Amino acid sequence: HVDVFADNGAALSVLWAKSDRNLKLKEQKWDYIVLQPQSLWATSEGNFFKTQTAMRLWVNAIREVGAKPVFFMTWPRRAGSHWYRNPRYNLKNMDNMHLNIYNATSVIERQYSDLIVVPVGDYWMYAMDLDRGFNLYFDDGSHPSSEGTYFNALLFYKYLVGNSVNDLRARPKNISKEKNDVIVSVVMTDLPR
Repeated sequence: HVDVFADNGAALSVLWAKSDRNLKLKEQKWDYIVLQPQSLWATSEGNFFKTQTAMRLWVNAIREVGAKPVFFMTWPRRAGSHWYRNPRYNLKNMDNMHLNIYNATSVIERQYSDLIVVPVGDYWMYAMDLDRGFNLYFDDGSHPSSEGTYFNALLFYKYLVGNSVNDLRARPKNISKEKNDVIVSVVMTDLPR
């Protein structure tokens, strides 16, 4: 069973404050609970501190219901997109944003020995460095395209199920067998953490 407890653009601290949080956590037995921070969580000390505080609350609550906490490492905004030109966000470039996400994720990861990190951001950067025609981003330069969503799903399958994605037969209709083979080869690469 899969379910979602989210609001568009909501930080983990905002979701923690929702009155129906405990009901959702206890409504059934969960194997995993995935925590995805708001995409700009690692771009300022204030956002990072709020995320760390919320993580502590969430991880303790997840442990109490007998589930395993999973951290969804986010990805940087698309290179050259308007996000890097807007002074409100204080983002230098894609590499710098990924470095901030990587370093902040490493801090979070060291705090919880039982935390499973799905390093989606690392794989997005690896895929783009390969320059194999990936189209991971939606038009807004932030959210995933259908290809990016599929890419992320394969990563979660790899990290949570532990099986090879090479054996999966299904793929989205808009992804050719050739493109699928490239995506699978990237996902099956073991990146250092």
